[in-house]
Amino acid sequence: MHQSWYVFAAALILVTTSNSSFAQRQSPKASREKVEVQADVEYGKAGERSLKLDVVKPKAASDKPRACVVWIHGGGWQNGNKSSGVGRLAGLVATGDYVGVSVGYRLTDEATWPGQIHDCKAAIRWVRISSCRSAASSPSLVAAVLAMRRLRERHS
Repeated sequence: MHQSWYVFAAALILVTTSNSSFAQRQSPKASREKVEVQADVEYGKAGERSLKLDVVKPKAASDKPRACVVWIHGGGWQNGNKSSGVGRLAGLVATGDYVGVSVGYRLTDEATWPGQIHDCKAAIRWVRISSCRSAASSPSLVAAVLAMRRLRERHS
């Protein structure tokens, strides 16, 4: 179970880094003008604590399917926050091919391990069943699958 979660996280990192050329095609300001950010969307609760994420959607409508890219911020589960993901996702989302989600989770000073993974898994479940699904035809997170294919192609 833990191994598949690490592979999944690695795939998400690969999606973000391998597609950085998308973000470089447009200035950050141009990217931000083409996206809509829904901040602090509640995806669950841990006790009384509200768990939140940010959804980044293209402003332009499309009949074409969009993959959903989930950003889980770094910091070794000890620091950082979801706000770092919006800027990184904006360039991808501005292309019109993706919807982005930046996940906030409880850090280690608030929840003991594996609470952070439980929060992230709850966010993934929310993405699969939420209104994000109408903006992204990829409830199974096709972006991660594509990243794994790219990884295999590069190393074969």
